[in-house]
Amino acid sequence: VGLGLPEGPCLAMDREGLDAAQARLAALAPRLDMSPPGAEGPLATRIARGARGRAVGRGFYQYPPEGPRPGRADGGAGVPQGVGAAEALHAALVNTAERMLADGVLGRPGDADLLATASPGMARDRGGPLFAADDRGLLAVLRDMKALAPMSEALWAPQPGIEARVREGQGYFRRAAAISRA
Repeated sequence: VGLGLPEGPCLAMDREGLDAAQARLAALAPRLDMSPPGAEGPLATRIARGARGRAVGRGFYQYPPEGPRPGRADGGAGVPQGVGAAEALHAALVNTAERMLADGVLGRPGDADLLATASPGMARDRGGPLFAADDRGLLAVLRDMKALAPMSEALWAPQPGIEARVREGQGYFRRAAAISRA
């Protein structure tokens, strides 16, 4: 899944600093009906081992003179096989957009994609998270959600609307063929 983000979430947290990222996520969690990051999570594990982010040369990535490279996989246990970081992020974006559609915060799927591409984030030529879900196949995104849900129900437990779209053979933009590409 190529989302077209200028930098991935791990690089962004490294730039911000892992302590600041953890504090921001802890403050945001109650607003999303989620638990704050725990002591066994990937941020806390890295922080406990001295990784603080780019400023100290070590976070999710290491920062040797030749440029950033992925660090050791501290705290990555429990991630399902076959679901990469980009797929996990995409699944969370799609699930959140579906929740916002169901709650009436967004009027139509294109609103989520417009927000994602109008702000500094996703590349406009990729069409946004819901267009990308149709392009990849909503069934594949649903499978990722189901695999990831045990890690965080609030992020990945599939919204009923997603399951209904798959059951009815519909994508977000009435591209039924996109459902079966998985």
